[in-house]
Amino acid sequence: EYSQKLAIPISERISATEDSIEGPKAFSEKRKPEWKMK
Repeated sequence: EYSQKLAIPISERISATEDSIEGPKAFSEKRKPEWKMK
């Protein structure tokens, strides 16, 4: 339970990054992702 409470805010921050959007977008466009480390 404690680890779940920690994981939720972390996963929310990760899902808001540019790279988290770039990965699936590149996959759907059948190209390599252009990672920006942001």
